[in-house]
Amino acid sequence: MTKHDVVLARLLELRRLIERRALEEQLVRQGDCHRAQREVDEAAGSAARCLADARAHEQQQIGAFIGKTVSHGSILRFQEKRDAMLAAHLQLRTLEQDARTTLENRSAALAEARAKFQMHQRATAKLDLIAKQLAVRTLHREAALAEAVHEEHAIRGPAHPDSDGGKT
Repeated sequence: MTKHDVVLARLLELRRLIERRALEEQLVRQGDCHRAQREVDEAAGSAARCLADARAHEQQQIGAFIGKTVSHGSILRFQEKRDAMLAAHLQLRTLEQDARTTLENRSAALAEARAKFQMHQRATAKLDLIAKQLAVRTLHREAALAEAVHEEHAIRGPAHPDSDGGKT
């Protein structure tokens, strides 16, 4: 193996290491996105349940008021409860929006990690192709050299074991 082959092999090894790290980073970002999506789903579910509970409670209260004389205090308490439920619902919607923002940020980080991985993957593939082409060229060169040596021996004839290589 020549010095260039060793350098190329080491460079290819480093490229593969960088590619593997980029893949690991992408997998981490995918996990982050899945967790963020779960948080969005949970927050949206909580907000929807809160709204449904508030509507049911409101309908129940309104149903209790039908056909009866309702005091001003009862109406105020009903409005306060409704306002409290609305505030809770708005807080849950804010949490949902925050979760969506986090998901968008993590999705952007995932897209960046994917692009980085693909870039490193292409670079590794190019270097791998160069290494393979160089190996093929080296094999062809060695085969041609062996063939030339063989032809040279055929032209010169077989070497005589008794001869001292022309030194007398």
